[in-house]
Amino acid sequence: MKDMKKVIKIQFNGFLIFALTIAIFGCKYEQFKTTEKPFVDKTSVELFVGDGAGDRNTIQLKSSPEGKQYVWKSFDTSIATVSQNGVITAVKEGFTTISVASENDATHVSVWVRAWIPLIDFSFDLEEDEIIQDWMDRFKIPVIYNPTNASAQEIQWTSSDPGITSVSENGWISSYQAGKATLTATSYNGIVKTIDVIVRAPLSFANFISRKDWTFPGYDDGSQNATNGYSSQATNEGGSPNGRVIALLDNNSGTFWHTAWSPATDYPNWFIIDMQEKAEIYGIMLQRRQGNNGLSTAKGFTFYTCETEPTDENDPVNGYNWVDCGHFSFNITPEEQQKIHVKQPFPIARYVKVYFGANDKGTGNYCQFAEFGLFGKVMYSFSNRRVTDVKNYFQEYNGQPSVMISFSTAAPGLVRTEIRYQKSDGTMETINLSPADDVIACPFAKPGTTFDYRTIYNMDTEIITDWDTHDVPFPNVDVYRVDRSTWEVLSVSDQTASDGGGMHMLIDDNLGTYWHSMWHDGNGPCPHWAIIDMKRANSFSQVDVYRRPGNTDAKTVEIYLGDTSSASGEWTKIGEGEYPNSQQDLLSIETTKITEGRYFKLVIVDSHRDPFSSIAEIYPYKDL
Repeated sequence: MKDMKKVIKIQFNGFLIFALTIAIFGCKYEQFKTTEKPFVDKTSVELFVGDGAGDRNTIQLKSSPEGKQYVWKSFDTSIATVSQNGVITAVKEGFTTISVASENDATHVSVWVRAWIPLIDFSFDLEEDEIIQDWMDRFKIPVIYNPTNASAQEIQWTSSDPGITSVSENGWISSYQAGKATLTATSYNGIVKTIDVIVRAPLSFANFISRKDWTFPGYDDGSQNATNGYSSQATNEGGSPNGRVIALLDNNSGTFWHTAWSPATDYPNWFIIDMQEKAEIYGIMLQRRQGNNGLSTAKGFTFYTCETEPTDENDPVNGYNWVDCGHFSFNITPEEQQKIHVKQPFPIARYVKVYFGANDKGTGNYCQFAEFGLFGKVMYSFSNRRVTDVKNYFQEYNGQPSVMISFSTAAPGLVRTEIRYQKSDGTMETINLSPADDVIACPFAKPGTTFDYRTIYNMDTEIITDWDTHDVPFPNVDVYRVDRSTWEVLSVSDQTASDGGGMHMLIDDNLGTYWHSMWHDGNGPCPHWAIIDMKRANSFSQVDVYRRPGNTDAKTVEIYLGDTSSASGEWTKIGEGEYPNSQQDLLSIETTKITEGRYFKLVIVDSHRDPFSSIAEIYPYKDL
């Protein structure tokens, strides 16, 4: 045994106070050792050599804390050199690693050096020499580079009038009001291209839907009482259609629907319309009763749509599969028709419901409206099968990088849906979706391009719809998500399976489940780790890690690959990233692509709420 004494010296206002002497008796123990790991602002860099590389031949890295001296070293100075203040300079093509070392720890930076390939020209991948946009539309301008493997594929965008159309740094345009704006694209070496964007007036993109065949379920011209199609109507406002709900559809602003007032009624009020045919709805038209009496009408409403036949037409609340399309304000002051935009994605519906709740009540107890209508496109029988989703990432499907497209349920008589798209090699491909399936893969689709689709019916004779072009392009990315369907989570450092579901939730493709570190029977200390068997050797260019939604526990994340399933075995770190202390769920980590391994190891080094960690999902990617 050894008697160890520790004297704590406290100095305050110039006086030395010997406050405490602690005598500790005990056996020898191993002291906890800490290291000082340098922080560098980049974990990997890409540099170029050759004529035209210019300032892309070198890069200044920053270490933290500032002013701290570290030792910088290149593992292969024939590829790239590094100065002691962090300036990396490319020498020739190849790969090397830069180490940044403190006295007892080090950080490594991956350096790729490639031959500089100059950009000769670029163009816009568009069929027309101008872009037609509608109010609040967004569109990404596809760019073709010559050569396609040019080292710098960077465009600087500007708009002549951002109030009409703005353009982001990656070519996404957003339109705000009617007019014309010219977009200018400038490459790094001074090549300039322009294109005009014409923004059409609000709601001018769609015809006003004919109301000729519209009906109100359960309509009774001689009764003011509620039916399954409206809350009430005032039949004592004069001869039909005065006061009745059908006045909303008579194209006459001098007539109006008035909810019953003798005997008096109160909010909520509502009406349902059967349009007889499905329509894609872009906007709403609503006009109040003319004159001062109309000033007391409702000041807002909620808009509902239903695409399918009601299960019980007599039950206006639960008998329809209503979709809430949002609450909208109504300005009671103007007498003119008011046009109100519906948010995208535009709803498809045969039935619509306009609901005036108690919070929408104006200065009076009644609704008084002259006209109601919709802007949009009628989807008559034998219309194209509707696209419901296009994934915003490529994924591995049957071993091929693909984009997944989802379609609506097949209509009766549908034989197949054809999808026509451009592949990455420039060729066109047409694939078929059967009526029994709702999802189809587009292998090797060219990023950033759109696709066409049409539907074939057989109702005694074959009916083929026109080709439609989907307005949302394939994701313009350079990586694809790796298939994890055969993967297996083998082990973790610790867990609380009752919170989030346990370790297997890391690869269940559900951001609502998660692997949580141990807290139920004591807290598991950092670092926390998980080991996954990928069943075959893999290498990755990127790994996306999702924290538990709305949670800030995890901080530093490290990714390893190896050929062992043992936590203490030999592993190679391929990437590292750090979450901010804020509610950011996604952390994208760029990884070393040259390292392969069958086993994947995720390490949560530390936490913003030590020692807890909760990870929802990991998605590895490869280059397209």
